[in-house]
Amino acid sequence: MACWYSFLHASGIATCDPFAGIERPPRRRPADEHYLQAEHLQDLLAWAATHESKRTQAWLGLLIGTACSADALQRSSLRDLTRAGAHHRLHLRSSDSTQRQRIYDLGPYVSGLLSAYLRERGRAGGPLFVTSHWAPLQPSYTGELVRRIARQAAIPQSGPLSPSVLRRSVANALIRAGESPAVIRALQGRTAEGDIDRAVIYSAALHRWDARLSAGVAPRMRRHRR
Repeated sequence: MACWYSFLHASGIATCDPFAGIERPPRRRPADEHYLQAEHLQDLLAWAATHESKRTQAWLGLLIGTACSADALQRSSLRDLTRAGAHHRLHLRSSDSTQRQRIYDLGPYVSGLLSAYLRERGRAGGPLFVTSHWAPLQPSYTGELVRRIARQAAIPQSGPLSPSVLRRSVANALIRAGESPAVIRALQGRTAEGDIDRAVIYSAALHRWDARLSAGVAPRMRRHRR
């Protein structure tokens, strides 16, 4: 009801919002939603590295390696990739009216996954991640892809997983690793006045996370090959 009155008032249909200023209880997440631990995220990448295509490895690597939005990744094109020295730099835009750009300086591990995929994909224009018919990957496909890999990698409670849950899991893992709230806000496009410089955030925090993922994936790959 409160949200409806807020919409009516903002639209000029209602002359006032009777719920304005009233403190509302915090919105609870569904009971079946949970965060994956860092080791589970590494397990997903390890399973993909031993059983999935180069495209899936790169897509999952970008999702877990940057905490970027799956929707933004779906809208990305080959033109959104540049180079930052030996590694890739990914430019993504938000879906809202601001069209704010987020620049991700990829670490060696995730950048390597992307390079391997690009060698198969080729340099033709179009969506960054394409099907065999050169169409962008659809959310229904990527959502089921995450759940399937999680089941096969024996991730606990894989049923409710989605790309959005993965994104929040990465943010949670970064907080547990000691990254500051400003870093998390910047990675998820919620920078506030006074936050540290974005260039520092993307090149430092992402590379620390990239190194942690790389170190954890290698031993897990040996286990998944058995």
